[in-house]
Amino acid sequence: MRSQALAEPVFLLSPARSCSSVVTTMLGGHPAVYGFPELRLFVGDTVEAVLRPRPHVPLRWSHFARSGLIRAVAQLLFGSQASSAADAAVAWLVERSTWTPMAVFDILRVAAAPRIPLEKSPDTIASDRSLDRCVAAYPNARFVHLVRHPVSTLISMIDHWKPSWGADRAERETALLAARSWFNGHRRACALGEGLAPERFLRIRAEDALADPVRECRRFATWLGLGVDSDAIESMLHPERSPYARFGPPQAPGGNDPKFLRDPRLRIGAQPAPASVPEDWDIGLVERRALARLADYFGYDLRLSDGVEARR
Repeated sequence: MRSQALAEPVFLLSPARSCSSVVTTMLGGHPAVYGFPELRLFVGDTVEAVLRPRPHVPLRWSHFARSGLIRAVAQLLFGSQASSAADAAVAWLVERSTWTPMAVFDILRVAAAPRIPLEKSPDTIASDRSLDRCVAAYPNARFVHLVRHPVSTLISMIDHWKPSWGADRAERETALLAARSWFNGHRRACALGEGLAPERFLRIRAEDALADPVRECRRFATWLGLGVDSDAIESMLHPERSPYARFGPPQAPGGNDPKFLRDPRLRIGAQPAPASVPEDWDIGLVERRALARLADYFGYDLRLSDGVEARR
C-alpha cells in the first residue's frame, strides 16, 4: 500500500535522443528532487517484462536498457552500485518478477523520500499503451515535456542506430522511423498536456536548457514549489555528481545515454539547429509537413525541402 505522505512522481516525457539524460540529471540535481535513471516502468505489466530482452533490437541494447532499474535498486536498497550490490539487485528483482514495476518503484520512492522522484524513459511515450499505464498508475503525477528540434533529434537517432543496424536497414528507412518516433511521441505528450492543469505539465526545450540552464532550472524548481536559492541552483548545474552519471557495473552498465555517461559534465552554450530536413533522407512531403507543423508549435523553424516553410 502506498504511503499518502510520499511525493507524487514527476515523469519527463521525450522521444529518444532529446538530450533527456543530461536535462533530467540536471533537474534531478535539486536537493529536494531524486533523479532516477531510465527505469522503463511502463513497457509491460510485470518486472519480468522490464527485464526481458527487447524484441527487434540488438541484445546488447536490451542489456543496456534494463540497467537503470537494476542500478536504482542496487543504489537505494543495497547501498551502492558495486558488482555485488548489482548481483543482489538482480536477484531481488527476479524474486519479484511477477510484481508490477510500479510496486517496485513505490519501494524506491520510499527509499528516496522525502525527495521528489523524477524519472525519464523514452519508452513511456513510445506507445499509447505505455503512456496509458503511466497515467493509470500515477493519476496525480506531474509531467515535464522535453522537446528538441526535429532535425537535430533525427540526426542523433540515425547516428545512434546505424552502427547496430548497419546495412540491414537503409538510411531512408531509418530516417522515416526516426521521424515517426519524434512525431508520435510528441503527439502523445501534447495530447496528455492538453488535459492537465499548468501546475502538472511543464514544457522545456532542450536547446533552452543547455543555452541558459540557470533560467530553466529556476523555472523547473519554481514549478514544483521548491527553493531557488543559489546553492540549490548550483547543485543542479553539476549533473556529473549524480550516482547514475557514469557507467554502471558489468551487469548493468547503462541507465542513461552512453555519450552522457562517458562525459556527463554540463556544456553551456547556444545549440544551433539545422533549418531543414536533408533531402537525402527522402522523407515524403506528408511526413515533412507533419514534422514542420509540430516543430512550429514548439517554436522551431523548419524549412521543407520543397521550399515551403512552416511559420507560426
